[in-house]
Amino acid sequence: MALVETATFECGGCGTCAPSTWIDYDRLLYPVCPEYGRATGPLA
Repeated sequence: MALVETATFECGGCGTCAPSTWIDYDRLLYPVCPEYGRATGPLA
C-alpha cells in the first residue's frame, strides 16, 4: 500500500496544524484558522 502525504496548514497566529483539506477560505482567499475562526494573511 502506498503512503500518500497530504499538505498541512499551520496557523501563523496560534500554531494550529490541520490537513489542508479541512481549511476554509475567506472572501479574499486567505485561509481561516480552524481553531479560532479568524483569517490569517498579510491583510487579515
